[in-house]
Formats: sequence, structure tokens, C-alpha cells
Amino acid sequence: MAASRQSRFHSQLATARLPGAPVRQPSTSTSSPHLQQPQCAALDEFREQLFAVDLLTEYWQLGVHCPRGVYIIPSTVTPREWHGVIFVHSGLYNGGIFHFTIFVPDGFPKTRPLLKLKSRVHHPKVHATNGVLNMLSGFPSWDPSHHHIWHVVDYLHRCLHSDHLEGEDEEVRRLVRECVEESRAAISERQTAPEFSGMIQLVPCSQAVVDKARAHIQHGEYPHPEPIMVTSSTPSNTFQL
Repeated sequence: MAASRQSRFHSQLATARLPGAPVRQPSTSTSSPHLQQPQCAALDEFREQLFAVDLLTEYWQLGVHCPRGVYIIPSTVTPREWHGVIFVHSGLYNGGIFHFTIFVPDGFPKTRPLLKLKSRVHHPKVHATNGVLNMLSGFPSWDPSHHHIWHVVDYLHRCLHSDHLEGEDEEVRRLVRECVEESRAAISERQTAPEFSGMIQLVPCSQAVVDKARAHIQHGEYPHPEPIMVTSSTPSNTFQL
């Protein structure tokens, strides 16, 4: 029995396709389709497992390289979607709190991920209608041996922390400030909005919560897991997630 399992595993490993590898041509074997179907199902499951390992590695790297003020969690529905929120601490978008989603395509890592802003953001590199971030200037060609998902997050961080925009004038600055104010005012509305389902939720944080966390830290204690507190650049505007 053990020898049979080991043989089947090596057979799957030899025929499985790693993410980004070329697809093998269909076999011309005339064997019964009833015998091939279970094998194909096993291979599909094996490939998904390999893809999941790749995503775990990407998420670990994101934890190491994640820019300041960015928080990301995988979707509870599919590992191919990651939900994030970015707190902007400087530049034209200072004070903004913007939600976004990262979509990992089937062709990853050979194909670049897609990042979509869920909050309205007036920016020359953000599509005005669908919120997709244009990454062509940051990554003219996507190199799977060098580029990772954390590079995409870092690119978003640099875009929203810029001090100047292309074609910037008084009207552009006014539209930017509108987006910033809207992102902060809409926090409570996002708790029930369908399009924000499954994403990181923010609620106003009280001084009592801050004092309790400070007391635990001062005493070197690790309390029962509670919502994480994240702050904007303005101390009086603190939010809890």
C-alpha cells in the first residue's frame, strides 16, 4: 500500500505543472476516459496545492516588505483575492484611508496581479471608473524571477504618497482632497456595503481601548486577541480594525 502511494505521488510530481510553466500537450493515448478522469482530477488538485504554496510564500514576503500604514488579509472565500487598506501619512493624499483588493490570476507568477481600489481615488494612474491601478510605468514588463506581490503594494504606496501629480493644478488638488475626506467619512458606511463584504473593517477607536492596550504593553502582557488598532497621521482620528 505504501509503495503504491509513493509511486502515485512520484507520477503526479513528474506530470504536474508548476505555476507559470508551459502547458503540456494533451496525451494521444487511447486508454479509457473512465481511467483518465480520476487522474486528471488528482493532478488539478495537486496543481492547486502547489499554487497555494506559492501564495503562502508571497504572503510571507509581503509581511517582511509591507510598507508602513498598509494592512492586508486574504479573502475568506478564495486565496486568489487579498483585501487591503492603506493609511496615507504624507503627500497630497495625507489622511486618506483607502481600501483595495489584489486579484491573483491563474497565470501568476508569469502574469502580473491586478490591484483595484475599492475607494474612490482621483489619481492619474487609477482608472476613474473601475479603480484599477495602472502599473505599466512601474512594471513595463513583469519579471516572475524578480517581481512579487509586495512590489505591487509598494508601488501603490509610492503613488499615494507622492507630493506632486502630472498636470497638477488647483482643480486637481481639490479633487484629491475630496477623495481623502470621502474616504474618512465613508468608514461607517463600508461596514454594511456589499462591495466591502469580507474586507478589513474599521470602526472609531475609543481612548479606553488605547489605555488598555498601553497598560498591557507596559506590563509586558499579551492579552486575549482583540481588534488591531491602526492610526491615521492625525492622533485625534484613530481607528480600530
